[in-house]
Amino acid sequence: MSLEIFSGHHQLDEQRIQKAATAAFCKYGYINSQVELIIVSQKKIKELNFKYRKIDKATDVLSFVIEKKPLIGQVIICYTTAVKQARLSGKETNEEILDLLIHGLVHLIGYDHKTLEEEKRMKAIENCIKQRSKMAKNFIFLGPPGSGKGTQIGKLTEYLEAKVISSGDIVRGLAERNLGIRETMKKGELVDDKVLFTEIESEIGRINIETSLVFDGFPRSISQAKELKKILERNGRKLDSVVYVYLDEDEVVKRLTTRKVCNKCGQPIFELEVCPKCGGEAMIRQDDNEKTIRTRMKVFLAQTKPLVSYYKKMDALIEIDGKQSIEEVATDIRGVLASA
Repeated sequence: MSLEIFSGHHQLDEQRIQKAATAAFCKYGYINSQVELIIVSQKKIKELNFKYRKIDKATDVLSFVIEKKPLIGQVIICYTTAVKQARLSGKETNEEILDLLIHGLVHLIGYDHKTLEEEKRMKAIENCIKQRSKMAKNFIFLGPPGSGKGTQIGKLTEYLEAKVISSGDIVRGLAERNLGIRETMKKGELVDDKVLFTEIESEIGRINIETSLVFDGFPRSISQAKELKKILERNGRKLDSVVYVYLDEDEVVKRLTTRKVCNKCGQPIFELEVCPKCGGEAMIRQDDNEKTIRTRMKVFLAQTKPLVSYYKKMDALIEIDGKQSIEEVATDIRGVLASA
């Protein structure tokens, strides 16, 4: 099934809409269908409604069958109406447009279907499109110090309403409850993998299966990556993508030697002298000097290079240029994940 989208609205999540519609139509046998999704103004859809239906008013969606076999048609949506309806229902504009597209697609498929069996089939397609667009996904984030990985994880989890599973947070939580682990950490030693795996699996088990997950700081080795795959499978999940925000060493040094963090909570602070989260003062960390940073970068690359190769062979790796602005990186990540 081919879906072409014609829209001048950059906010439209075209990849998400295209993937949802294509997957559903292929699943239910409309492999050779060709549909154009056209987003127009209120004035234009009113003109089309009057021209083809003799109704002199705007509408939210129009569907036109051009050919029956193979099915070729158009779905025309009014962007202004979609925005208004989204606001009234508390949904995102993209979600409302997807719902209108479903309505239009089902009309195209069902224009000459009269039997109960075909009505069930149309309903199944509608449900499939909706579920496909909302399906929970599971991601791993990789990135060197100073790449903005934490910021991007925050943006993505907000966008997907996902939960972050941070190995650092888990280990700190373990240390608070377990004296032995606390002593291990004080010595600078790593927590045993088995202990970490058990805690991560428990954390995953407590989260609704329909909620997307983002893993931060884990895995750090191929053996951990293989174990995470098993953990996900045991919990009815699978890994969708690994986001690698890459940055060259000189840029990392440049960023970290000028980066300010909160002296209380450690939150990165941009262009402010007071932390917006807790009110602490902005400061440059003592270990953010060039020598220490380059050492940290070497450790990171030594750990990450095998993982990058491993996930690249699995065709799961998504590489993002971290040198761009925060918003440009966020847009790139959302774009590639929508089509993953």
